[in-house]
Amino acid sequence: MAKKKASTDVTEDGSAELDQEPANPRQAVVLDATVDELVEEQPDTLDRVEVPEVPVEPIIPLNLRVESDSSSSDASDAPAPKGKAADHNVHMADWQQDEMASKKGKPKAKGEVRDILYRVRMGKVNEPLRYSLRSLQNIPHGEVFIVGYMPPWVSDEVTHIEGAKTTIKWRAGAEQFRLGCEALRGRKLYLVDDDMFIVNPIEEIGPMHAGPLANAAMNKIGAYGRTFKSTFEYLAEVLGMDNPLSYERHVPMPLDASEAADAITEAQKWGRTLQARSIYGNVAGIGGERVQDVKYRPGQHIAGDFLSVDQATWARGWARAVKAMFPKPSRYERR
Repeated sequence: MAKKKASTDVTEDGSAELDQEPANPRQAVVLDATVDELVEEQPDTLDRVEVPEVPVEPIIPLNLRVESDSSSSDASDAPAPKGKAADHNVHMADWQQDEMASKKGKPKAKGEVRDILYRVRMGKVNEPLRYSLRSLQNIPHGEVFIVGYMPPWVSDEVTHIEGAKTTIKWRAGAEQFRLGCEALRGRKLYLVDDDMFIVNPIEEIGPMHAGPLANAAMNKIGAYGRTFKSTFEYLAEVLGMDNPLSYERHVPMPLDASEAADAITEAQKWGRTLQARSIYGNVAGIGGERVQDVKYRPGQHIAGDFLSVDQATWARGWARAVKAMFPKPSRYERR
């Protein structure tokens, strides 16, 4: 049976229009902060933005905990790493392992069942995606969609949406966000990246944010940092929002596809590089709880319901830990 496909606007040669050089050098490209590949500096062509200082609010942990390997009192209370995982700075708390072992069966949906929209980078193997799909056993969900690249091992249980073909990964992730939501208008979704894992059975996923966007705008530097400043200016000055939030966290995001497509499309007209998740979260007014990030960094202990790793961290040892969490193939893999 051939893979199902949802239509989107692409050029005749199969590439998205985003690959072409824009006629207007200030043509908007909405950047998603969950993509880590943006490392090069760009000319400072954007206007400087004066960002007011916002007091830092206490973080609501929401069963997410990130602890540093320091000598602080907090670190001294952190659960010790177990077994060989410590050789790779891979740590799972004792309570988390016990909880995962004790929770059996499929979780029951607390509210409406949402579909899953994955944004997937280029790559025929993409092992993290395989285990991310397996981790969907821990959340009630409907259909699964992939926008972007579809690895050949993915089964016909997944619907493919043609996405951006650009090799500039940080642009592709943002354009895939928009294209996926355009194709799925009218649906309620969880937006998931191919390096995110749901490690415990949960009934539903609520909105989570990083706190005031103004704080991120002050603390980020370089071309990447300017996207936070521009996003703050768009939301606070153009749209007149008070104290907008940053939604740039490596966790699944609940969203309304129609509202997200409209918000991102409208923001692109402004002509600056912006943060897609934060644009949608603030325009739609989803609120949520403030949490620490779960993207693993060397020297951290991560425990909770979610985990995210980059390609380098996957190769350094997290692959073994994640594979141990999800050993059984899912229906989203070809047998």
